[in-house]
This record gives sequence, structure tokens and C-alpha cells, in this order.
Amino acid sequence: MLDDMVLQGNTDSVKLRVLVIGNDATFLANVSEFLHILNHQVWTYTNPYIAFSALRVRRNFYDLIITDLYLPDMDGFEVQKRVRQEFKLPLIIVSADDREHVILKALKLGAAHYIVKPVCFDDVKNLWQFVVNVDRSPKKHSFVEEIECGGEQSSETISDEHTNGDHVKKNSKRRRSTKEGNAPKKRQS
Repeated sequence: MLDDMVLQGNTDSVKLRVLVIGNDATFLANVSEFLHILNHQVWTYTNPYIAFSALRVRRNFYDLIITDLYLPDMDGFEVQKRVRQEFKLPLIIVSADDREHVILKALKLGAAHYIVKPVCFDDVKNLWQFVVNVDRSPKKHSFVEEIECGGEQSSETISDEHTNGDHVKKNSKRRRSTKEGNAPKKRQS
């Protein structure tokens, strides 16, 4: 159904059923608000075990899962592993942790996307792309291999045409100081 809408060029009417897991009330409220603006249906959970129960009860109902990386009862990597094994749904990880090795780990484990907090409207407006034509098996992204081998990318968005648009977007622009003379320092690897 979603694939047909996209093929017809009708992406404005793509309505997703999104399950969001997080323990930060601001994160849950912002993501829910952005998704509602886009006319998506949203279910939020603060406890991943309850979220998994909802997924089991309504198997094949949800289109996408968004999870915070650091949860008190279970980290996002464990959530990702269980989702991949049991439900085979695209999963997006969100975190304030912008360390390269953490982002790479999430992508290697099969995350469809990694968003660095704070989440803004532009981060979620095209989430439907991660649902249509999705290969539900984890794959090794060529850009992950390039980064691991020391390849450099000058762009803030790293994308590969062979990964169905999967990409990492580091929202570093929002973290930069607005004071003159306070240029952000480059992190050394």
C-alpha cells in the first residue's frame, strides 16, 4: 500500500503508524507533535517491555519504530536487536550521543537511520522513506565501511544509492555556539 502511494508520487498522503520508545518526556512530546503534524499515527511508550507487548498484540500493525538509545530498562541496541529478530520493522535510533563509533554501531546492527538530538521537524518529515521498499534484513552499508577504513566525507549527510536512501544525518549545526570566536572544536578520533 505505501509502495503504491510512493510510485504514484503521492507521498503527502502516506500515513504511518509509528511506535516511539523513550523515557524523556520532551523527546516523546516533540516527536509525537511532529509526527501528528504530518498526519501519522503515534503510540508512545516509556517502557520498552510494554512497547514489545504492544508490538506482539498488534503484530504487523506498526510501520516504523523510533527509539531513544539510552533507556533505563534496556538500551536502544537491545531494543534494536529484539525488533530485528522478532518483528523485522525499520527502526530509527535517536540520541544526543553523536560519537561516530556509537552511530556506526547502530547502523551496523541494522538501524534504518540515526538522528542526533535535539530532534527537529526536518528530521522526521521524510520518515516514510525508511518504510517503503525496505529490506528487513541487516546489511553492511558501504559508507560504514568507508568510514571504518578512514575514508573522509565532507558532507554532513552521508548517503549511498545502494542503501535505499539510508543515511546518517548529524545535526551538528544546532550545537554550534552563536558567539563570535567560539567555533566548534573538531573531535579527534
